[in-house]
Amino acid sequence: MGGGKTLSARAALPVRAVVFDFDLTLADSSTSILRCFAHGCRAVGHPEPDPERVRALIGMPLADMWHTLAVDPEIGVRDVEAFVSAYRERAAQHMADETRLFPATVPTLRALRAAGLSLAVVSTKIRERFEDVLERAGVLPLFSCLVGGESVSRHKPDPMGLLGALENLGVAPGDAVYVGDSTIDAETAERAGTGFVAVVTGTTPQKSFEDFPCRAVLEDLSGLSRLLGCDASS
Repeated sequence: MGGGKTLSARAALPVRAVVFDFDLTLADSSTSILRCFAHGCRAVGHPEPDPERVRALIGMPLADMWHTLAVDPEIGVRDVEAFVSAYRERAAQHMADETRLFPATVPTLRALRAAGLSLAVVSTKIRERFEDVLERAGVLPLFSCLVGGESVSRHKPDPMGLLGALENLGVAPGDAVYVGDSTIDAETAERAGTGFVAVVTGTTPQKSFEDFPCRAVLEDLSGLSRLLGCDASS
């Protein structure tokens, strides 16, 4: 497997479980998210925001993205349910087809499982959306737990979903790492008491992680298996 760079790292400790964010960590669904967001805006007669502003918010709960980008706060409150409904209608039809796992994702997941690590996903995305993508790629059986945004009452950076996944796996927070592409993910891991590994495959630059106790900052997932002592070529 190709060698992704470790941009910065602290001493790595053995772990029993690796939990992943989904969007821009395991997969690039940004094109579909932008199209769904635009569709939702058109459905409620709202101007479409700058795509780069939407892209920068990927990973936030959908309603929070909408409120952040709404031109008029009153419109945002009034139309949020209709927007979310239209967004999800298009996502159900097209998102799985428009989402691609990053090149390093599959070999890294297989290497981690071959090394005996438990794997999970904790995302604000609806579980059905990313479960479909993982199933199509043939890697769904590698995961022992999937937590989507609909499964929790408090979203990241609240650690509710991450702690629930670890409880399901039977792994203490100190024996796990959370892997994500945003400072929201970094804060989630810090509040849960897990290690955190950042990947810069999203829109968050390396320097933004300097205020968090990251185990490492990686160029992409291909550096993760080596960081955790696994052979990604197996």
